[in-house]
Amino acid sequence: MNLDTSRLSHAYITDKNTAEIIAMAALCSSEDTNKPCYNCINCDKIKRHIHPDITYIKRFDDKREILVDQIRDIKRDVYIAPNEADKKVYIVYDADTMNRNAQNAFLNVLEEPPPHVVSILVTTNPATLLPTVRSRCIEIFSNIKTDAEQNNTEIDKSLLDDFIKSIGNDDLLLTQCMFRLEKLDKTSLSAFLTAARQRLAQSLRNTSNRNCLLYAETIITNAEEMLFYEVGSGHIAGMMLASLISNKEVT
Repeated sequence: MNLDTSRLSHAYITDKNTAEIIAMAALCSSEDTNKPCYNCINCDKIKRHIHPDITYIKRFDDKREILVDQIRDIKRDVYIAPNEADKKVYIVYDADTMNRNAQNAFLNVLEEPPPHVVSILVTTNPATLLPTVRSRCIEIFSNIKTDAEQNNTEIDKSLLDDFIKSIGNDDLLLTQCMFRLEKLDKTSLSAFLTAARQRLAQSLRNTSNRNCLLYAETIITNAEEMLFYEVGSGHIAGMMLASLISNKEVT
């Protein structure tokens, strides 16, 4: 697996094996933009877990959670320049065990990181992370299933297609989508919102309707947060419908 480092993100949610590849790509000293090379001194040190510009964050042996104080240590350290490479990487193992205070503290790192910082959250269950955290990260998984697959949930592809098509274009179709959405249970709605956010991210690369899609992505993040706090499907669908129609009228 190689990454185009000219388009490297500042934050990822991924599995353990992919985390190391991303870290190597970020610090690789090869001249090629497709990295890692797996052979340079930086890649070699990362494979041996001795690179000074990588910080590994784990639960303490006697704790069930990653604590907020551990994240505060990161917030102080990010502003220190790298030692050997051009970037610094922070890998948080079992990121889903961060308590809510720790996740909110980490949000500050994700929102305005120094340009030399890459954060990698390692988890097998991304759905347990706060939606605001997930929305600021790129999700890449090689060896684990998606949220829908983990829950044996099939996405209603026609609903997903219609929803993406309706944004900023067809209020009637959007309304019909929201009527269908409010009938979904929590698991199905969570899977739908995740898939919709991923489709929007893909659509943003090739569209003239960028502002509208960016706003829709924000609404989906708000919907995921409402779901996280046990708000019902009907209320979430109503919020999305009102927000997306209102935004069309303003723009």
